[in-house]
Amino acid sequence: MLEKMNYKVNKEVPLPLEIINGQACGQVKNFRLGFFSFGYCGCEMIALYNATLLLGGNPNLAEITKECYKRCVFFWGIFGSTPDCLRCYFKDKNIGYQAYRNYDKFWARIRDGRIGVVSFWNAKNPLKGIHTVCVQEVNGKIRVYNRSNHRETPADYDRPEDFFPRGTQFIVGFTDFDMEKYNG
Repeated sequence: MLEKMNYKVNKEVPLPLEIINGQACGQVKNFRLGFFSFGYCGCEMIALYNATLLLGGNPNLAEITKECYKRCVFFWGIFGSTPDCLRCYFKDKNIGYQAYRNYDKFWARIRDGRIGVVSFWNAKNPLKGIHTVCVQEVNGKIRVYNRSNHRETPADYDRPEDFFPRGTQFIVGFTDFDMEKYNG
C-alpha cells in the first residue's frame, strides 16, 4: 500500500531527463521511498536512473522506485534498500551486466571506459549504512554521480582510493552493461 501511495506522489514530481546529483536537492528531494524522502534514502534508485540514462536508455525514476520497492526496501525505507535491487532491475529491464566483488577488477573495468554502479559502506561502522552511486572515467578522473545528498554536481577523483578507501568498504560493483535487449 505504501509503495502505491509513494508512486502516486513520485509520478507527479516534475523531473527533467538529466543526470541526478544531490538526492536532497531540486525536485528529486520530493521523491518518496517508504516513509522517507530521497534525501534520506533512494541512492540505489538514483544510481540505476543515472546509469540507464548514461547508457542511452530512457529511465523513469518513479517507475524504477516502484519496481525496486517490493523486493529491496528494508523496513519501509528506515534502512534504505539493498544492492540486490540493482541486480533485480538489470534483469527486469534485460540489461546485461557483470557483477564484481573484487575491488581491483571492478575499477580496472571502469578505467577501460565503462560506466558502473558501485555500492559501498559509508563508514567502517555498518550502522552508518551504505551508499550506491553511478561512476565513469572522464578525462582520466573517476566521476561520481550523486556522491552526497547536497552536492548538485558530480565529484571527480584522481583514484578510486580517493573516493573511498580500499578494502572492506567496497560491497559490489556492476559494469559491462549490454543494452541491446533493454526494455525500458
